[in-house]
Amino acid sequence: MLSPLPCWRDLAPPGYRQRVGALIESVIEDGRRDRDGRPVLGKTAIRAQNPHDKPVGCSRSPAPPVHAARPEIHIMLRAAYWQFLSAFRDAARRLRLGDRLVRFPAGAFPPPLPCPVPTG
Repeated sequence: MLSPLPCWRDLAPPGYRQRVGALIESVIEDGRRDRDGRPVLGKTAIRAQNPHDKPVGCSRSPAPPVHAARPEIHIMLRAAYWQFLSAFRDAARRLRLGDRLVRFPAGAFPPPLPCPVPTG
């Protein structure tokens, strides 16, 4: 048995059932409105699908590399990323050229050191 929602804990069982029913109806109506009148598949059609099939299409665009509350913050974070990337690439180039004391930017994982060339 499920525990009552804390905000409705003090309601009598009939009142609680009525509120939960109204909440469920609200969610159903929201779904109908979002589908613009298109029907749902139904349980028979859903059960007939192969769970390993790939979707025919996808209406979603790729997720942005950075989520931000405001466009200015998004621009600032992207600029910081490009600065980090530039500093990392410069440090990696210097390491490849033999500078063993090169410092990588904070938070970076330096690539492994080049293998020494065997002599003889």
